[in-house]
Amino acid sequence: MVYRCRLIVKTLFAMILFSSFSHSIAASNEEKVQKMYVAYYGRPGDPEGLDWWAGKLAEANGDLTEIIESFGNSDEFVNRFGSFSNSELINNIYVQLFGRSADAGGLAWYVGKLESGDPDWSLASIALRIVDGVNEGTDDATIVDNRMTVANSFTLAVENGTKTYAGSNDVASAVDMLARISSDFRTKEWALASFDKEFELFFPPEGMITVCSYDEPIGNLTDYSCNFKSFSSYGHGDLTDFRVTNSTLFVDPDSRRSELSMLNQSEIDALCDATYPIDYETFSLVPPESSFEEGGAIHFPLVIATAHFNYLGNGDAARMILRLLSDWAEAEVNLDDEFGVGNGAHYQVGLFLPVYIRAWNSIRYETFVSDSDRSLVDSYLKSVTARMRISDAFYSGSNYPASVDFGNHSWSQFVGVMAYSIFSDDDIYFQQSIAHYFAVLDGLVRADGSLIPETQRGGSSLYYSLYSTSLLIRLAELAANQGYDIYAIEINGVSLHNIMEFHISALEDNDLFLPYTSHLEGINDSSFCETEEQCLNWNNQVYGENNTGGYNYGGWAEFDVYRKRFPGSSLVGRYLAIFPDSEYYNIAEGPFVQSCEYRIPDS
Repeated sequence: MVYRCRLIVKTLFAMILFSSFSHSIAASNEEKVQKMYVAYYGRPGDPEGLDWWAGKLAEANGDLTEIIESFGNSDEFVNRFGSFSNSELINNIYVQLFGRSADAGGLAWYVGKLESGDPDWSLASIALRIVDGVNEGTDDATIVDNRMTVANSFTLAVENGTKTYAGSNDVASAVDMLARISSDFRTKEWALASFDKEFELFFPPEGMITVCSYDEPIGNLTDYSCNFKSFSSYGHGDLTDFRVTNSTLFVDPDSRRSELSMLNQSEIDALCDATYPIDYETFSLVPPESSFEEGGAIHFPLVIATAHFNYLGNGDAARMILRLLSDWAEAEVNLDDEFGVGNGAHYQVGLFLPVYIRAWNSIRYETFVSDSDRSLVDSYLKSVTARMRISDAFYSGSNYPASVDFGNHSWSQFVGVMAYSIFSDDDIYFQQSIAHYFAVLDGLVRADGSLIPETQRGGSSLYYSLYSTSLLIRLAELAANQGYDIYAIEINGVSLHNIMEFHISALEDNDLFLPYTSHLEGINDSSFCETEEQCLNWNNQVYGENNTGGYNYGGWAEFDVYRKRFPGSSLVGRYLAIFPDSEYYNIAEGPFVQSCEYRIPDS
């Protein structure tokens, strides 16, 4: 099935869908039962179950205490939660309702009640008390309202036959869907859209992925089409075969520390930029509304501090990480109402999110991190990631992906999503990131390994192409550390290895870009060039200084990742002829690559 771009007027379809629910839900028995499904099981009720329990509740004149024990003692509960401790059971209710852990005081109080043996304080009755005790106007109340709206709409969709809800996989998917709903209205709308065929390109059917490609490989970045493709058709199994297998993000710190132990301390200090001028005890930043407003002012200190803690044992660096991330989380940076509407936001936060995750992952279980700090930052990262999955096109009122939703900005977005999937052991986010990588190879790469959109950006083509390739390396490296060699995946005869070879060749001979930029001679076309200078310099890839539009041969940091992964590649010698280690010894620009983690000097 092929779709053509169609703009729709964004409607209040969610309200219509909700109000058309065949059961009246205003303080109804169905509403009460649905709340129990969400609180106790963390999922929407199925239509048959909802009707059955609502009938039982009607027989009890609306008194939940009459049915709550039967509702709470089920095979599903035993299978899903039977191994939980009492503390974990109470905390899980908070997570399912509010997307956060219980506060220490509330947790202790409810655990005490549960363990008292009082029949009035069963786990199911506690769940009911917690959901009924939410204060109106709070963030918790908004989250419950949003999750109830989605749960009711989901049940209706199952009843109407537009969603399936049979078997453990469907249940797991529904649990995951509700878990992603926050107080942000957009997470609610995004979930509601998944029940609407108008938005199916954003929510491919099971086993399918959305692939977008330009109608012409040269000279037209305006016309494109998107269609579904079966993932299994690529010959690499099913998408669900890709799962998070371990906690390693970009680098395993223990393995890297073992490698560094072969060096003397002065070499380690040099690699890790030990003298970087930052006072970890006093450094702070007043949180802005969005991290990209600071031009990377937070991410670079986090990059350096993470390396200094992991490989130099600097405890002050670790405490600064906690302070900065806690401040960012308290201020809800990147969670303002405007985030996600402009494509620059997705792009920049996609770059910064892996920095936050890697820094937080390095200290999360240190003794100086309190449970409340852990809950705060965990919830913050979860909320930022959820927003990264919401497309710009959706918030522009379109049912069709925009170029920013499948171009290099989205690649940055999915680096952040994949990093979070590994950090949080989230298979669904991991699979979505894998699917995006496959879609890029299928729709946006020419047979010679060049990137269709990036090679046509005039005098900035080499710069943008190298940087976009870096994003693919980051995705491939994250996957490789989970045991999946997507570097070697070939689609239409092209793999990331071919993309790497094209770009090494382009560094050696910039004229390789001329077939893709020559159509810009004498014109200034904003669909290709961000500035007139880029179009005017269509035949000059080195005109800019400090990468201001062009490429100044300042080094290609991500190649060091490729080089470490594939030391025997013939591309390594060609790369070193352009960027000798003697001239580019230190790599500290982040947010992904630092010499502290990748470079070992020759003996």
